[in-house]
Amino acid sequence: MSTVFLFFFNSCHSWTTKKMLHNYLRIRNNEGEHSRHVHMTYITKDTMRKLPIGIDDFKKIISEDYHYVDKSLFIKEILDFGSEVALITRPRRFGKTLNLSMLKYFFEKTPDSTAFLFDGLDIAKHPECMKHQGQYPVIFLTFKVVKGATWDSCFNKIKKLIANEFRQHNYLLESPVLD
Repeated sequence: MSTVFLFFFNSCHSWTTKKMLHNYLRIRNNEGEHSRHVHMTYITKDTMRKLPIGIDDFKKIISEDYHYVDKSLFIKEILDFGSEVALITRPRRFGKTLNLSMLKYFFEKTPDSTAFLFDGLDIAKHPECMKHQGQYPVIFLTFKVVKGATWDSCFNKIKKLIANEFRQHNYLLESPVLD
């Protein structure tokens, strides 16, 4: 015996269709066994979070209440690993840029705190990690925006990316940290 969960979206208006699905799954689940429990949940526009398709900015996903699978313990893994360099390899469309964006918002020292982005996430339960939040200059470059028809146009876009990062961390030139 097992439990079957049914989710109906707002666009599924036909009660007959819902009832047929309910009865079919009540009788048989995926393994061919009889199912004792069927739970029906109706998902409406008000209860469904937006999916962040194509969005790789952590702050935007959290601030605008997109659906987010909490991978914040990746920060703890980075801190616990203690290596000077980390190679992060994943297939295309596997969340590399989003995870790096999360790391940026976690570690980067900014005039306004970004700690609120991590409220309620798993990493917030680890005070030894949270003491690193917002403490370091971070250089974050993504070449996703570097698209051009010629080498020169791509090279100019790369130069602009680097110049923007330099301007963002210009305060370090007057800091004793680099002495």
